[in-house]
Amino acid sequence: MAVRTRVMQYPLTNGSYTPSYEPWPHNEIYYNGRKITVDDLDHPDGYFDVDDLHMSGGTVSGPYWSSAAGQTDGWRMYRYGSLFDLTHLPTEINLPPDVGVDILEKTNPSKPLLQLPVFAKELSEIPKNFLESLHKRRPPNGNLWYRFDFEATRQDLIKLFCVFPTAVGTTFNRIKRLRERGWDIKKIKYGKQKTSSRNRQVLNTFLIWCEALEQIETEQEIWGYCRWKTTFDPGIQTDSQLIADVKRSLLGLSFSNAPSAFYQALPWTWLFDWFTNVGSLLNATNNQFGAEPAAVCICTRTNTVLNTYDFKCLSTADVKFEPFVASYITKKRRRVFPHLAAQLPILSPDQLSILTSLIFH
Repeated sequence: MAVRTRVMQYPLTNGSYTPSYEPWPHNEIYYNGRKITVDDLDHPDGYFDVDDLHMSGGTVSGPYWSSAAGQTDGWRMYRYGSLFDLTHLPTEINLPPDVGVDILEKTNPSKPLLQLPVFAKELSEIPKNFLESLHKRRPPNGNLWYRFDFEATRQDLIKLFCVFPTAVGTTFNRIKRLRERGWDIKKIKYGKQKTSSRNRQVLNTFLIWCEALEQIETEQEIWGYCRWKTTFDPGIQTDSQLIADVKRSLLGLSFSNAPSAFYQALPWTWLFDWFTNVGSLLNATNNQFGAEPAAVCICTRTNTVLNTYDFKCLSTADVKFEPFVASYITKKRRRVFPHLAAQLPILSPDQLSILTSLIFH
């Protein structure tokens, strides 16, 4: 991997401190920030890292009475704020255990919207399960019936009659674009969160002390994307033929979807997927339209803004403090590699209720 590092310095600020016992000022030069970019020259979706610091204000000007010297010192835009102490506040955006498989599954152009064969099988079992409960003289478990019969059927019906017509057009346009350009990018958002803090801080610069209100706000956004590329030439295909292929793919009727449909038709695979990513991996590797992932990446952008104001001088000085405003932005992109994984999940309240119903049913 050929790594390139670029550094850019923002304009400088010239400040000075003139003691009364010397005829010349002590000049100081302050950096108003810098931007460091590190990227991979070998791959357009490779390593990428940006560290951007920028500040304005944060200076003090005016006369200061030095009791030690018994004279007045002079300040001109002398820096009290330190940009390089600024850090991001912690945020909590949860990612899937294997984020690479999750990105691949959700961006796959061949992923079915609905497993129609599995839906038909489950629909036919609803009256059968109800009659078995009557035969055993035991009412069906309300929680399990709601989640596996009623709610699952309702969601599939919504996909079939409400989402499917729109999905056909969207997928058709995406496949056309993929075949014309030879590549396509699909983005998945994982969350956006803001955190903030506000408190009073004691600031100082050489001989002057002050108290100020410091407010920090951090905003973080995480997303993933996959760059898909074509793997074979489908030959001459009319729009009507492609639309027919898209409909079969979205309904789970394509040949390439057979492993995923067979897996979902097996009993207890929903429980197995709580501890592994087999189901997601089968959906991710479905390749009906001749597309394979060229790169799977996870990206993070974090922006922290610091404002310092409402000053109260703690020293004997007739000086003016300029508000300190700082911005700290980091951007990161990392490639992830999907793989078969097993994990011990933290069960949600819905999952715990299902397990409880199974135990006591």
